[in-house]
Amino acid sequence: MEENPDATARPIECAEKLKVLGEPIRFRLIEALQAGSMAVGDLAELLELPLMLVSHHLKVLLEYGFVQRQKEGRFVYYSLGDDVLRMNKLNLGCCELSFPASQDQRTKSGGK
Repeated sequence: MEENPDATARPIECAEKLKVLGEPIRFRLIEALQAGSMAVGDLAELLELPLMLVSHHLKVLLEYGFVQRQKEGRFVYYSLGDDVLRMNKLNLGCCELSFPASQDQRTKSGGK
């Protein structure tokens, strides 16, 4: 019997994604982006964290598809990734996130 390579890759990929969300700062970023797209500086200010730390965690979330980025002028805006938006809810038992059907709102209050 031949083993399906996707069958073994899925649990590993899932475990890696759960590990990414297991970092509290990343989870807080996902929560914050439920309201809509935000500039990196605005996210740092909202979460009261250093800009470089927020940028680092956003890069990891981007790598795993949890967020997407769009550059506008000198500002970089992050929003929930398409895969996340296709889900309407993420329920991990201990916590639950609901995602809006669309993300047209954008915070542009300076992007610091």
